[in-house]
Amino acid sequence: NPGNSGGPLCDTHGYVIGMVTAKSANSLGVDSYGMAIPADRLALFLQENLPEFAATDQPAPDELAWDAVDRLVSPAVLTILKLK
Repeated sequence: NPGNSGGPLCDTHGYVIGMVTAKSANSLGVDSYGMAIPADRLALFLQENLPEFAATDQPAPDELAWDAVDRLVSPAVLTILKLK
């Protein structure tokens, strides 16, 4: 999906497990796999660069349907439409 780079890669509990960075495409324009930076590397970067960052230690909710994960995560996602 165009525009997903930089967005969260979440599991079925709503936990961020990575940040989407790239995807593959073949000559037919079909995506075959995506790539992401693992969440532990992101957390380390944030701890080093944003002193107020704290990872959650809340227990995982029950497994959720993907639309429920989307509703849970979307309010925390900032969409950037254009940079100068």
